Amino acid sequence: MMHFSGDVDGAVPTIGTQGWIDSLNWDIETEWHPYMLDDQVAGYTQTYVDDFIFTTVHGSGHMVPEDKPAVAHKMIYAWLNGEAL
Repeated sequence: MMHFSGDVDGAVPTIGTQGWIDSLNWDIETEWHPYMLDDQVAGYTQTYVDDFIFTTVHGSGHMVPEDKPAVAHKMIYAWLNGEAL
């Protein structure tokens, strides 16, 4: 499962989502790291055991596919194809 969050989302802030995920106490497989699109940081991602991924989208609000369609495409394409960001 992948959960993604725009980092300027005023409705469901990223920090709240991070707190919720941290409260689950799941083991981390891959620590936070940036992922890139066109030589720019597109966001950050962290992978947990049992195939849970949390990804942020830099500069996006609540509607990631509308705000950042190229980043949304890259993120979802990678997830569907089992590729790391």
